[in-house]
This record gives sequence, C-alpha cells and structure tokens, in this order.
Amino acid sequence: MKKLFAVLLTLALVLSMGTMAFAAGNGTITINNAVSGADYNIYKMFDFTPIAGDATKGRYTVVDGWANFLTGEGAAYLKVNDEAGTIEWNGEETDARKA
Repeated sequence: MKKLFAVLLTLALVLSMGTMAFAAGNGTITINNAVSGADYNIYKMFDFTPIAGDATKGRYTVVDGWANFLTGEGAAYLKVNDEAGTIEWNGEETDARKA
C-alpha cells in the first residue's frame, strides 16, 4: 500500500509540473506584406515576470546580450525603465503601431 501511495504521489507531482509549463499557451505572430522567399527572424529581448499571479501585470527585464544594444543604437527606439520594469517606445509612430 505504501509503494502504491508513493507512486501515485510521484505521478501527481510530475503531472502538476507539466501543467505549469503549458499555462502560458501558444501565441501567434503575423507578418503583414511578407515577401515570398524572405527569411524573418525573431529575437527575445526581454523577459516578463508576472506579479502576484496576474499574467497581465509584471516587470520586464532585459535578456543577457541585449543590454548594450538598448543603451546604444537601440536607445533611439526603446527606453528601458529598470526601476518601474517597463519598456517605452521612443521611435516614430508607424502604421503598424497605430493599428
């Protein structure tokens, strides 16, 4: 009986860890006016950490490797407010951003 309980408890722990990994779900990215045969790359520049279990509120932090860009030429477009944990757009408004 003890072995069965140990196996069931282990199984419950493993399954609960798996459901946390799927909590975020899948997203999509749409590229309008894409050029046929062109390659498009996606880069992760920020991490988002939710606060108090609310996935809509949290803090952004810069991913390693992007700090120099964001303080260099990227500063013309993005401003990182480390204190507030926010990212602000400095560049010009484009049709894509207005939509």
